[in-house]
Amino acid sequence: MTTDTIDTATNSATALAADTAKPTLMLIHGMLSQPWVWDNYRRFYENAGYTVLTPTLRHHQTGADLTALGTTSIADYVSDLSAEIDTLPEKPVLIGHSLGGLLAQHLAAMGKARAIALISAAAPAPFFPIRLRSIPGTFLAFLKWRFWRKPMTLSRWSAKYAIFNAVPADRQDAMVDKLVPESGRVASQLVFGFLNRRNAAYCDLSKITCPTLSMAGHRDHIVPVQVSRRLAKTYGKKMDYRELSQHGHWMLGEDDWDYVANEILVWVKQLDSTAVNSLPTGT
Repeated sequence: MTTDTIDTATNSATALAADTAKPTLMLIHGMLSQPWVWDNYRRFYENAGYTVLTPTLRHHQTGADLTALGTTSIADYVSDLSAEIDTLPEKPVLIGHSLGGLLAQHLAAMGKARAIALISAAAPAPFFPIRLRSIPGTFLAFLKWRFWRKPMTLSRWSAKYAIFNAVPADRQDAMVDKLVPESGRVASQLVFGFLNRRNAAYCDLSKITCPTLSMAGHRDHIVPVQVSRRLAKTYGKKMDYRELSQHGHWMLGEDDWDYVANEILVWVKQLDSTAVNSLPTGT
């Protein structure tokens, strides 16, 4: 091999490393939410040099058609996100919070993700998602007649208990004020998905082959840590599972949110390193 050929191979490897070293990050919000929930993380990752996408789930924008929202399915969210991923030049790393974590798992099972990082992630069917600590924050929402066909909201007390319990009290009201309605159909699919394998919440985890990280909070009231542990046990060695004793469900805005964001960033950089180290060196 001539020197020129070696230089060409080296330059090609360097260029490929530049393309693969910083994958696009797609941050997927959860129920009752909009992309604003990712503001801290988005700035954190953009400052680290990453391209960050924060899509809005169907009918979650301000002024959305709430009648249509009420009957929107998990499958609709997955379809929309899949279509957006298909417009990208390469598979992104998906970072999903709560319901967004469930959607990330669906997309990974479809082969749409380079890797997935789950934060307080809702568990897919057939896992039973409810524990005793979940009930006070969600009970009233499921008493509404035909709730599975209507937009769903949480009372201020329920939102603070279920979602923002680990956020300092002086910041909770401002966050509650930003919540938007959610699909009652999606809520019913999440809660009762274990009853029907054909439910849109069902996900075949055996099809997920990409690297997976899960961050669970001990103080989480809506996705109790016991649910996260059971999901991690099913994944086994395929999942890097971590529990955080001081965090609840809202790791996006609790104190030390940047610790969680940085843990994910370090994990993503390890993916970068793997991609670079696996590049052909030329022979």
